[in-house]
Parts: sequence; C-alpha cells; structure tokens
Amino acid sequence: MWDFQKNSGVTGGQVLSRLTSISNSQKVFLMSHVATAPDLAVILLLSEDADRTAAFYREILSVPVLAERHDGRHTHYACRLGSVYFTIQPRTDLGEPPATGYDSLQLCFTVPSMEDFERGLSDRGIRALHPPTRFESTVFMTLKDPDGRHVRVMTPWTREESESDPSATQS
Repeated sequence: MWDFQKNSGVTGGQVLSRLTSISNSQKVFLMSHVATAPDLAVILLLSEDADRTAAFYREILSVPVLAERHDGRHTHYACRLGSVYFTIQPRTDLGEPPATGYDSLQLCFTVPSMEDFERGLSDRGIRALHPPTRFESTVFMTLKDPDGRHVRVMTPWTREESESDPSATQS
C-alpha cells in the first residue's frame, strides 16, 4: 500500500480534505486504505543519574514519576501521561550508553499559567534558557534537565492565550 505521508510529505487526511469532487462514501473507502500514524506509546529518557532526573521532572514540571523496579534491573521512574508511558531509566540498563550532545528530540509540557510557572522556577532559583517567548498561538520557555536535554514548557495552544499575554516577547 502506498503511504501518503512517507511518499508525499502530507497525511492522507490532508489529501482527502482537499478533495472536493468525491463523495463521502468514496472518502471513507480511501481512508480505509490509507496507512494511519501509530499512537505514541512510550517516552524513554536515558539518564546518567535517574534519581536526580526524576526529581527534576517531578518537582519542577509536576510529572508524577514513581520509582519502579523490574526483572532485577536498577530502579527507574515512570508514570502515565495520558496514553503515553513516560519513563526515566539509567543509561546503563540498556547496554552501551549512546553518545551525548545536543538532542534533536525536545519534550514539551503545557502549564496553565506561564507567570505561575515562572514564579515557581524563581522560588527554586532556576533560570530558564530564555524568557517567555511567543510562538504562533502559544508562549514557551526552555529549560535544561539534569542530563542536558532541552525541555520546552508552554501554555496551551490557543489563539486567545498568546494574544492576551503582554509579557511574552515576539520570536
């Protein structure tokens, strides 16, 4: 089966939304034959110090990670974030540690209020890499976790939020 996204860079849904000359039943037939994207199941962070990294995500970002231990391996930390299993594991649990450097994967978390989040960072003596910055329909800032990963913290993606937040700077 030909995969729209792989071969054309657009999803099947985007293609079908552009087709105005076919009937709904024809669209249903086409959608049943288009490969769909899989669900994201796990975010696994490898860490030099899983305890310290878990404390960062739990205390700074309120990610409710709890200690777990399976199959005689080291303690790791995990929780459910919606349908995703979020886990922090020692690098050594998965064999040879990969090379480190700037990561191309960035985690993004939402907070209801950037001002409240900033206040919490300030109370803990933590500085973001940059001030809150407007980007399209959100306001975000970037932190570094204890392993050096960039972590974005953003307000929910709504037009009203970004237009009404005068403290945000333009990017």
